[in-house]
Amino acid sequence: IVAGNIFNVLTSLFQFKSQIPEHLKNKILTHAFYEAKKSGKVNAQALQKHIAMGEEKHLRLPLKKYHIVTTISLAQKVKVPVKMIDGVRISITPDLPIKYLKARQEILKIITSSEYDAHGLRYQYVVVTVSGKTKNEAVDIALDKLDFVRSLWNYYFNSAQPWRISFDEHKAVNRIKLGPYHSLHKPDGGLATEDWWYEKNYNEPSSSHISKNKYDKALEYSNRALTKIKHLKYRNELENYLVNYGRALDTDDLHSSFLKLWVALEQITGTTFQTKKTDRAARIYSNFKFSLEIVNYLRDF
Repeated sequence: IVAGNIFNVLTSLFQFKSQIPEHLKNKILTHAFYEAKKSGKVNAQALQKHIAMGEEKHLRLPLKKYHIVTTISLAQKVKVPVKMIDGVRISITPDLPIKYLKARQEILKIITSSEYDAHGLRYQYVVVTVSGKTKNEAVDIALDKLDFVRSLWNYYFNSAQPWRISFDEHKAVNRIKLGPYHSLHKPDGGLATEDWWYEKNYNEPSSSHISKNKYDKALEYSNRALTKIKHLKYRNELENYLVNYGRALDTDDLHSSFLKLWVALEQITGTTFQTKKTDRAARIYSNFKFSLEIVNYLRDF
């Protein structure tokens, strides 16, 4: 864990091309250290040179198409139209398409804990079609796009609830969450790898008890938002902020949620100086002075 944290700090000190996924930066940096040590020159210039070489090697890889299969806590009565976002196709259906069934059963044999029954939980299946240079990159892109859409749905529900009370048992703020694990498939439905990706914030089945009418309104809201965001010059940045917002509220640990939300607030307002940050956050409300007191209290919490 310590080594991982050190490398996370080190990667922030070097410039990487925007096309390089986060999970690959540590790997490229580790290889850069190894190559620099072999050459006898371990300094910033040598490391940046080997990082650039590692980036070019990755960028020369051909794109491959993959399908990521997972589940989502949407009631089966909700019908979600297929969504296309930046070439990524998101399909949500009550039943898993037949061509993936055998592969999902194979994954079940590998996973030590059994899969929760998606039908019994009123979960729906998600198939995300994406292209990536590596398997990990494909999964990262797919989950980022899925979490982007999910953040809009959750924001609609969360913003309608100005406060909440938690007693002994804390529950995540988000109502729409992903299932316990995700599998990677080839276009024909077979497994692309026996590896599987787990949802680290998954503790237990999510049951939101939301009416179909409210779901439909959330879908309408997300469609309007996606249309507007698509035309923004800063759409990539906003998309990242919304993904961070959504993931912050997936966990049952509300202290962790608060800290992650504060980071998201810093990103969205573009500030790190406390006075400017709290001032900007408070000005979105009609009663500025009262809101400023609340935000300052939260900052010092």
